[in-house]
Amino acid sequence: MWQSFGPPVLLSVCAAVLSQRVCGTLTKYRVHANVASRFVRTTVTLQLNNSNNCTDIGIFTLQLPREARLSDMYLTTSDGCERHSVVLEKAQASATFAAAAGQGQAAALISAYDVSIMKLSVAVPPETSAQLEVAYEEVLVRKGGLVTLVLPLAPGSPTESVEATLNISEPESGITSLSCTPSANGAEGGIVPTISLGPTTGYGSFATEGSASVFVPATASLVAGGLAERVACSYKPGPLPEEGLLLFDNSAHVLFLLNPPSLSLDGVGLSRVIVLVLDVSGSMSGQKLADAKTAIAAIMNTFGLGDVFKVATFSSSMPMDSWGPLPATADNKASAQNFIQGIEAGGGTNLHDACVEGIKLVGSMVTSWQVPILVLLTDGRASSGVTSTSAIRAATKVANSEIGASVYALAFGAGADYGLLLGITLDNQGSTRMIYEGYGDAAWQITNFFKDEIGSVLLGKVSMQFSGVTINEQTASEFPLLAAGSEIVVRGRAEGLGSLLTATTTGWGSGGPQSFATSRLLAPADASLAPGAGARGLAHVRIGELMDAVAAETAAGAAALASELKTAALARALGAGIVWPGLTSLVVVEGASCLGGAAKFLQELPAAPAICPNGAQAAPTGVSHSLDYASSARAPALGQLALALAALAGLGPP
Repeated sequence: MWQSFGPPVLLSVCAAVLSQRVCGTLTKYRVHANVASRFVRTTVTLQLNNSNNCTDIGIFTLQLPREARLSDMYLTTSDGCERHSVVLEKAQASATFAAAAGQGQAAALISAYDVSIMKLSVAVPPETSAQLEVAYEEVLVRKGGLVTLVLPLAPGSPTESVEATLNISEPESGITSLSCTPSANGAEGGIVPTISLGPTTGYGSFATEGSASVFVPATASLVAGGLAERVACSYKPGPLPEEGLLLFDNSAHVLFLLNPPSLSLDGVGLSRVIVLVLDVSGSMSGQKLADAKTAIAAIMNTFGLGDVFKVATFSSSMPMDSWGPLPATADNKASAQNFIQGIEAGGGTNLHDACVEGIKLVGSMVTSWQVPILVLLTDGRASSGVTSTSAIRAATKVANSEIGASVYALAFGAGADYGLLLGITLDNQGSTRMIYEGYGDAAWQITNFFKDEIGSVLLGKVSMQFSGVTINEQTASEFPLLAAGSEIVVRGRAEGLGSLLTATTTGWGSGGPQSFATSRLLAPADASLAPGAGARGLAHVRIGELMDAVAAETAAGAAALASELKTAALARALGAGIVWPGLTSLVVVEGASCLGGAAKFLQELPAAPAICPNGAQAAPTGVSHSLDYASSARAPALGQLALALAALAGLGPP
């Protein structure tokens, strides 16, 4: 999900030269996203020009989708010096940066708790242009039938040219539709995406490629304070084969996708038993409780006639009050909404009883062929009853050992015990979602989570297994359910090519046990998984799984196991060159080409150039900065460019 952190800003600090105060400009901002096999790599290119006789120091923000991770950065100057990024362990990265800075070299460092939003400080020498490229990657997920990504058009400074392009390739499943939508302000400003779909595929005769382009008119890109816009693009993949789709690349990475069309066509979902447990402790008072009430009302509207549900509240004890259980008829949903509107907040937070008693409530309601679900919404940490996180987690697992309910948690705000909730849901076939405050959309976040994760259930207790070929590494293959509009996704790495690989999936459907199996010969000539998407997609998901386990085990007090898991995650991040919060940092270093030309001349100056007022740097006496800007994709610029980047911390879970 994309998080909006408000319009980014550019602060330029220039020296007073000949009684004039002058600052440089951001001349071009370009975004290019390339999507293949549910994986996207996006490159943001910034072209800066400083035609003034002072060093322009700019500070602006780069906003990323919340699940995106940085992978590369490039800086090039016209003296032939190219600076490229290296991903290192955090401490080593900091030491490398300090050493380079101490030697007077240009360097950059990105180190963050959460890199959803980065603050960049850029110093461009006098009469110089420069180009910076930042690349990030993200594993895309199909929800509500659509795969969605965001093109960030937020340079944060008046910019002469702002544009974005998107290319999508789905050669086997195909693409049935593609749309790109700017915000209301963007549409009013004349931002109109251009969409096209490419040639068709044999399976289903759907387009295999899609593209979009966005050009921002100067009337919008040059506004004071800079453009702060986003364009959301969604495409609908074609229907998958009934037994699932197996893709692989020439390095034996495999991708399995499953969403049997027959399950969606019959329109019959599994009956659900749902217990909604709401924290009404004192900290939930005010806007939080209002948002929770709005979201639960919206969630109940999605319940079908076959569902049975109950609402319970907790604070110092559980339940404080409750409604149900009753079938999800229109009258019963209206009655439950009246109950919810009368809820008031007060007291402590008894997470132990909320989890254990909540699971017991689910168990007392469920019958055969129903999907048991517990949804817990809380904003705090255990303060009443049993407060040991390890004891709460263990007790929840024991209580659920025979019931087998899927437990989902909504961690409302920064004060929630995310690690504990994550551990509980990992133990109990569910997931945890962080709900961010302060953006005016908490109710929307909660409602979307429910629709995406626990919507109309096509299959329950889903399990997938590979056979026929040794799989050396793979992502999770057990799933509590398959919701309509989503898909089962498993990534892995086979021992080699040339053998027959089979993927077998089992689960419970409305008609009883279901089984699906598909096989494919891993013949090099038939490889269709996009180059890079297999290896890097696997790395992203595996690191995420490992870091979730680190948070869960840390909360449970299992320090040794958490350390072991973190070491494995670090090795994976370093091997793939991915900047991951809490693990790795990105350092920009100078290549061998940086030893000649103007860079060498500047390094050989007897003393560093004088620092001018306001922190700007004057041009060395006698140095000419005549512009010689090339037209290549990484066009260099003259002069020495100093860059420092640091990501803002504390914006999300570790």
